[in-house]
Amino acid sequence: MLMSGVLRQLSMQQCNRYRMICTDIDGTLLNSNRDLSDKTKEVLSRLPDSVPFVLASSRMPDAMRYFLNSINRPNEPLVCYNGALIVDGDNSVLESVTIGADIFRLISEHKGDKVCNVSVYSYNNWYCSEVDYWTKREMNNTRVSPTILSDSEIMNRVEDTGIHKIMCMGDEAVIDDIYNMLIDNRAELNLYRSKPTYLEISSKDIDKALAIDKLKSVLYRDIKQEQIVAFGDNHNDLEMINYAGLGVAVGNATESIKRAATVITDSNLNDGVANVVDGLILN
Repeated sequence: MLMSGVLRQLSMQQCNRYRMICTDIDGTLLNSNRDLSDKTKEVLSRLPDSVPFVLASSRMPDAMRYFLNSINRPNEPLVCYNGALIVDGDNSVLESVTIGADIFRLISEHKGDKVCNVSVYSYNNWYCSEVDYWTKREMNNTRVSPTILSDSEIMNRVEDTGIHKIMCMGDEAVIDDIYNMLIDNRAELNLYRSKPTYLEISSKDIDKALAIDKLKSVLYRDIKQEQIVAFGDNHNDLEMINYAGLGVAVGNATESIKRAATVITDSNLNDGVANVVDGLILN
């Protein structure tokens, strides 16, 4: 159902029942400049403190907190790495689900001399072996810089701490090869192709819905599942959209997300999230 129809049909009593907002970032909340639009900032800044605003993304904490600061809500919890890491407003860990360093070793050995950026994320750290095209692109998109180390040095860093996410970036054929190798060898992994040239790797035991449920049980016990609104655009948002009392797909979302959602709003480039928040929660 399109948003305009929902705004006409939902009563004020129904609108007022929503007490928690969870949203994806890239492709959902941000504009073409990978930032919050002025309208989105204005609307979200008017949210009452009693309504938690939770960012749920594949990003690392430092690449998410920036957006909360820009709407004067710096102390909200974060669902990072698609749910592999949950932190509170002080970046204290509420939940951590990692994969072993051996996965990084397997990928590094398999790709050999093929050109592919293999970035490793552990807690609030981003490690990779060089600053290349892909690194610069991620630095521009996330406003975070990596620590440059050799593969062996990266192994030493994450051997004990574990890895929350590995992201492989490169030519589509190379990414296909790594994906197929992992499918054959590692059934316990979650392999997510956000783009043909990207492969994100994390534990199979995580998703955004599980993370939000964990947050609710720890920090927001008085909020019911049906009082949660969730926004998303891509496959890694599906469980969250299904979990929420009101699942909202932005207009540019994949068809699977649109089918799962209760509401289809405007695209991320047309302030889809802000329009729903303004219409259903603030008015």
